Amino acid sequence: MNKKELRQSVKNKKLSDKYIHDASELIQQKIIDSEEFKSSKKIFCYISVEGEVSTARIISEALKTKEVYVPKCVDKGIMKAVRIDNVDSLVRNRFGIPEPDNTDITTDEFDLIIVPCLSAGKNGERLGHGAGYYDRFLKGSKGRTVCLCFEERIRTDIIMNDNDVYMDQVITEKNTY
Repeated sequence: MNKKELRQSVKNKKLSDKYIHDASELIQQKIIDSEEFKSSKKIFCYISVEGEVSTARIISEALKTKEVYVPKCVDKGIMKAVRIDNVDSLVRNRFGIPEPDNTDITTDEFDLIIVPCLSAGKNGERLGHGAGYYDRFLKGSKGRTVCLCFEERIRTDIIMNDNDVYMDQVITEKNTY
């Protein structure tokens, strides 16, 4: 199965709203309780959209004591980090993803980088949406990479190409890989 077919297979396996909510709560609590999160001064975190592991609590908690950066798509295939002080100023981009309205691009050096996925593997493999934004961004960033994934979406058949970036850690509601 190639990556396109794998993405479609993952998308076809619908997860219930209750499962997504409950699993997201557990995953977010794992992050908030982790030593990596507690000791981080600068974090980069994706803004979750429907069907992804929620990051709302992570961002809310981080904004109390840390510098928080979120993705902003600045060109085709290019994503940068922009610091935020709250989530109220975020606006939806052309993909429907909330992002900062400003264009003040900032650092690519973080203590912790929290990344979304469609699916992930137990050895740090990550299957994204296919546009390569995160892989390009992560190649130039410094920091511990953590992928948030639903346990139901952990797979053993994720193909990793030369341009793909392995995650340092994959966290699900049941396990940490």
